[in-house]
Amino acid sequence: MNQLPKDKTERTVFIIFFCAILFLLPIYYICFRAEAFGLYHDDGVYLVNAKSLAEHGTYSTESLPNPIPQTKYPILYPLILALLLKINQNIPANLWLLKLSSLVFAIAWFFLIYRFISHRYSHTLSYIALAFIMASPWILYMSASLLPDLLFSTLCLGCAMVLDKSRHHIPRYREALIAALLAGAAFLVNAKGITIIIAAILFLLIQRKWKQLILFGCVVAITCLPWLVWQSIIPAPGDPI
Repeated sequence: MNQLPKDKTERTVFIIFFCAILFLLPIYYICFRAEAFGLYHDDGVYLVNAKSLAEHGTYSTESLPNPIPQTKYPILYPLILALLLKINQNIPANLWLLKLSSLVFAIAWFFLIYRFISHRYSHTLSYIALAFIMASPWILYMSASLLPDLLFSTLCLGCAMVLDKSRHHIPRYREALIAALLAGAAFLVNAKGITIIIAAILFLLIQRKWKQLILFGCVVAITCLPWLVWQSIIPAPGDPI
């Protein structure tokens, strides 16, 4: 998006896309500056878990009458929030800093979408797709909430793009390593990340990249194993209420 389109149709679409961004910017700003949080339940839980990590170094839900270790929500996103809480622990005055992470993830996701669509199809189609995606009410909400969905989407798309790039040249271990780290991180954000891990394994199997497949599997296992062990050794609470 750093070059002015040369084709007349593409230039026209780019100008419309640029105007759409100018229209959406104040909407994103209003959503970002809103002080409410905890509206979706999960965002409140993530913040409570992050606060526990930042203050006591324990991954637990301390807002319950009897605090219990957290085993439902993977640890990576609360860990990111905990690092930000280390900078400023004054809630709600620090909400802008916490919500900034979601906005950064949104921008990273938009950039990857642009790169992927423009590389596989055309710049014109990437502008059109981005305009609709950025105008989605759910994307607006996620970009200004304490929810990990945009981080998860960024990691999954990044993993897919790395593997897709590896199809066009001699197999290298670097792509397999990066893809494994991204897939493992996606799993540590949301357990649904197992789908991108399975998809990557099937891709490497079909491509017959045996060494890359072994490297990918080992790195993913090392990345995800600590969380799986944590889930297995912590017993479920007798009374979830």
